[in-house]
Amino acid sequence: MKKIFTFLCAALMTLSAVQAEVLFTEHFAQTTETLATNTDALPYSGEIAATGWTNIMGGSGDIYMNTSSDLTYTGYKSKKDDTGSAEFKASYGRRVAAALSKEVNSGSVFMAGIVKITAVEGSGKDYIWSFGVGTSGLNSATSKHYARPFVQASGSGFKLGLAKLNEVGSSIDYSDELAFGTYLIVTEYTWVEGDQNDEVKLYINPTKGDKPATAALTPKVASTKADAASFGSVILYSSSSSKAACLIDELKVVTSWAELWESDEPVDPTPAIIVDNVVDFGKVTLNETVEKKITVKGENLISAIGVQSGNHQLVVSTESISKAEAEAEGGYELTLTVTPDQVGDKAYNLLFSAENADYKVVSVKWNAVEPVVKKSIAEAKALAAETEVALNDVVVIRVIDDYDYSVQDATGAINIVAIGSWQVGDKISDLTGITMVSDDYIEGFNTIYCFSGTVAASGVAVEPFAVSLSDFTKYGPALVKVEGVSFPSDKETFEAGGITISQDAASANLQILTGCDIIGEEVPSTADVKGVVCHPYLSDNIVISSSADVYNRVPKSGTGIINTVDGNKARKVIRDGQLVIVREGKEFNVIGTQL
Repeated sequence: MKKIFTFLCAALMTLSAVQAEVLFTEHFAQTTETLATNTDALPYSGEIAATGWTNIMGGSGDIYMNTSSDLTYTGYKSKKDDTGSAEFKASYGRRVAAALSKEVNSGSVFMAGIVKITAVEGSGKDYIWSFGVGTSGLNSATSKHYARPFVQASGSGFKLGLAKLNEVGSSIDYSDELAFGTYLIVTEYTWVEGDQNDEVKLYINPTKGDKPATAALTPKVASTKADAASFGSVILYSSSSSKAACLIDELKVVTSWAELWESDEPVDPTPAIIVDNVVDFGKVTLNETVEKKITVKGENLISAIGVQSGNHQLVVSTESISKAEAEAEGGYELTLTVTPDQVGDKAYNLLFSAENADYKVVSVKWNAVEPVVKKSIAEAKALAAETEVALNDVVVIRVIDDYDYSVQDATGAINIVAIGSWQVGDKISDLTGITMVSDDYIEGFNTIYCFSGTVAASGVAVEPFAVSLSDFTKYGPALVKVEGVSFPSDKETFEAGGITISQDAASANLQILTGCDIIGEEVPSTADVKGVVCHPYLSDNIVISSSADVYNRVPKSGTGIINTVDGNKARKVIRDGQLVIVREGKEFNVIGTQL
């Protein structure tokens, strides 16, 4: 039984009823995919309900956000500069709730919204919104949902109905058939002293001015349903039973009919906070501090902007931005610092607030990862493909083309693909990437596709690995040296392409690139060779870069050392104890007589 109110209580109730209050407004201006079931959407704040929407019933779908549709109704109070609406899709079920700014338990309370209904599948029917009793769990129990406007399929259009609480079927009266289109729907709940006698009304397309004397609908069996103790939330219900496809916009809860309508009096410009909805730090190393700067602007402010951080890992450079700072040209540059103490994807909120301005909630995200442990090339080559890796300092030993390089350290060499303009001898630090198997090389040589790398020094010499021709391919693509190799006796001078070298029973191809300065020089009998091991397709090669890579040469006849004398590539050769000058394939004695 309700309490028997004293005269004083009744007077206070009447006073409360005439004091207009806005308990909730929602403009549906967020840019996330869904209203409450997508983690990116939580929490989303309306003008009053800063805690956002909460999912209170699952289903086969969601309440979606239509970011391109903005519904309006002449005279109805709305926010003209926000675009978006909540979208119910036919056959999809989801129920969400949001808290009022305070609970209400006396007088009259109105819930209003602009509704655009475009289809109702089959014979579907169910309610689209309601008041929720109290705020405990935002009332997932349907026995606590009041003042429910129903949508029912009818002919080529639909009908609207009204339930006080949980009426269904023939217990609900419906309106005449309505054409698909946009309507302003207002539900009213009024507390009346006594039991099972509170009043519930539905208004369809009311106009600005006094409240209509007669409502479009009242519940059929209201006198058999329990009265509500109080309301503390609003519920949106996209029902798989109603099968209604509709948009809802400019949803509000007020305690005065007049609060639903635009005032004819001039109003001061609305204060606004302008800031990006999302800040993404990307990958952040565990326990390291990183920072980003964001711009916060204000318009028509009447107070400073307060900034509240949602987590100790997220720190702001100030908790108060003055009106002058926010409204200055370019706005205020706020510094955010993140020091992650947990591995994984994280998202925390910054709340921006100012007097009479909409709250702004900024989602700050990052992916915290373990510190990178740099590896040697030998360790990297032992990793599986598609593994992220960071290398210790390496030196470029070969430039294959604009994006393809070979690099080396004391443990080995590897091919990398990187966007840069590196040169042989460049020392690269902070090289990170992912290991891949390249199709360009046989035996599945690992290749690192680089994310980043910095030139720390240039002209750095690399000590080649000392190898024999019997095992040099194990070192690919390293810079190696082979001592005492033999050259073919039937080759007179070096040419572009390749020449076979041998050592004991092993042999290899010495590759000479077009333009190498050794071309045209005499092929020795034996020499030491230095070059980069590579495996193009089916050949084993050592690629040289200059004539200096073939050194300690022994000529084919006699003994001695071949040396370049001048630009004409004349060479001094010691043969049988005599000095011979070789120029352009001809031999001369020391006084210039051709031999």
